[in-house]
Amino acid sequence: MMNLLVMNNVFLCIAGLAFPFSVGLTNICLGIVLGLGVVSGTWWKGAKKCWQFSRNLMLIFCAYFALMILGLTWSLDVSWGGHILGRQWFWLLVPIIAVLLNEEKWRNYFLICLSIGLTLNLVYCVLQIFSYVSVATIGSTAQNATGHIGHIGFGVVYGIWASWLLYLGWQWRDKRAWFLWLLAAWAYFMVFSAMGRGGYVVALSLMIIVIFEMFRGYNLWRPVALIASLSVIVALLFVMGPGKERWQVMWNSLSQVKSDSVAPIELSSTGQRMQMFNTSIDVWKAYPLMGVGTGGMPRAVAQLGAFDNGIERIQFAHPHNQYVFNLARWGVVGLMLLLAVFYFWLRQGWKDEWVNSISYPLVALAGVGLMIDGVFAPAMEEHFSGVLAALLLGAGLSEQYNMKSNE
Repeated sequence: MMNLLVMNNVFLCIAGLAFPFSVGLTNICLGIVLGLGVVSGTWWKGAKKCWQFSRNLMLIFCAYFALMILGLTWSLDVSWGGHILGRQWFWLLVPIIAVLLNEEKWRNYFLICLSIGLTLNLVYCVLQIFSYVSVATIGSTAQNATGHIGHIGFGVVYGIWASWLLYLGWQWRDKRAWFLWLLAAWAYFMVFSAMGRGGYVVALSLMIIVIFEMFRGYNLWRPVALIASLSVIVALLFVMGPGKERWQVMWNSLSQVKSDSVAPIELSSTGQRMQMFNTSIDVWKAYPLMGVGTGGMPRAVAQLGAFDNGIERIQFAHPHNQYVFNLARWGVVGLMLLLAVFYFWLRQGWKDEWVNSISYPLVALAGVGLMIDGVFAPAMEEHFSGVLAALLLGAGLSEQYNMKSNE
């Protein structure tokens, strides 16, 4: 048993190192972790702990994925629905990780490996900016350097990680803190240098949350003053840095969507996403009670007639919005269940004080990051945002369960 636990932890650490660079290697390592966890009984042990210490969260997760499975029965495209369902296996890792990282030693090893991988990826992105390396990931270029993660998941991944580094530095308050804060500053700079307005919102929101947690118990003027100072710095980045162009493009696109005088071909990606949003609402209106089912979205869009960008008919599998996506697939019940997942997730994340805890804050930070990113992407089902959230949820719960068991 002990050898299997050590092997599982080793593969988990390798997955943390590989996470920003290779989807394939990460999935292989995490697949081994899941397989060994089931064979060794670690998954069942973790499930019992989850039932004991976070029952409401586990129940709502079960209800959510039960709806995803049940939604296949009325899906417009069962085969595509099965494909989507098969890609959600990584959420099964949460109970295993909650047990594997029960020891502080292994919990620290995993977080260090993940941080090393994310730091090396920042170096890789700098090399990408200067065209020393190139990647085939869509949306990742020298002008939009996000490595193999891509611009959709880059902001949420580094927004969560940087906010955790800020808090960890505040906890330690020694020479190590300055190193962590420099890493966090580097991560924030890379986020705001890359395309992805949703990533900006995630990073800023988590930064504000962490600042208030850092100054909890102090006079209110301290966190407000710090947030105001950081807001000035961010504003300067928008005015003088690459963020300015990103927001100008978005504003112009939103104006074009509202204007009937602009040809569809002139719509940027932001404008097209607004059209996807509107089309998805039309899909829900056509199937208001139960939605189009798991996997039914692409066929429903094709049946209604996708919008025209001036060159071709735009068809899509999701509307870059998890909330509207759930509404169109499973009706109001699907949307309410998603909101309930985030409610109980955040409730679990603030169930205890963060003070003197290294990984427990990751529960709330991952939940908030995923909830906000859901406005801009199908965050629960994206590889980088979803897998990271599952890993950090398990890591944070492992420390909380350990503290509860020792009380």
